[in-house]
Amino acid sequence: MVARTRGAGPEVPVPPRSFSLCLPALVGVGGHGGTYFAVILSDRAEVTMSIAPRDKSRFGPAFALAICAVIVSTAQAQVEVEASSISYSSDCILGHGAGAGIRNVYVRLTFNDGATAARFRMALGPGVTMTYVSESTPYASAGSALAGISICFGSCLEQEPLIDTVTFMSYGDDAACSEVRIVPHPDAQTVEVRRCNGSTVAAYAQNLAIRPPGAFPCQCPSAHLFPGAPFPFDCMPVSVENTTWGSVKALYRN
Repeated sequence: MVARTRGAGPEVPVPPRSFSLCLPALVGVGGHGGTYFAVILSDRAEVTMSIAPRDKSRFGPAFALAICAVIVSTAQAQVEVEASSISYSSDCILGHGAGAGIRNVYVRLTFNDGATAARFRMALGPGVTMTYVSESTPYASAGSALAGISICFGSCLEQEPLIDTVTFMSYGDDAACSEVRIVPHPDAQTVEVRRCNGSTVAAYAQNLAIRPPGAFPCQCPSAHLFPGAPFPFDCMPVSVENTTWGSVKALYRN
């Protein structure tokens, strides 16, 4: 399993997507001490709040804790639509092992604090020779991964659910470190996820790198955001009405 990174790709500034620490503490001693501070560490930002020693009588650890809680509650984690080589966890490298054969690419929601739907497309980057075989999702959907798919879960899903499994035939000759990519749906500007409160947000896209037999190890592609605005969507297929050739010709009569 390869560690994932951030930064490459068509990225735009967004709020920090994960928080590893919120620590109120008392630092220093004597006349220069007594400064309470709250720190948030993430993969994108560090925020520090300081209180001067002269304010010690009014502000204490409880106040720092409260401020810390407010900052964390208002900063929203950024959900990710991820292509993974395993169904139950994140793995951004697809190894071909012995060569040709059936390969599954699993689409998962990660860094997810609650979602009801996702909309995206899967694209095969330059150098990928695998061909599409089939796919399956346990949820209501419209479209297909390679053409663009909307998946509606029917309830609010938390944690990191598997939302689609796409099966390919591998011939073992893909270019080293070529990618299976998560990109926007043809009707969208960015990869989209609908949250449990009904709002639609832009999601990070995590691609999958392919390592054919005998190739040097690949770097994990950096997760990134596509610029653009998210739009509401649903998973209802376009309705088609039965008609006759006579009724079609009637549309063009004078």
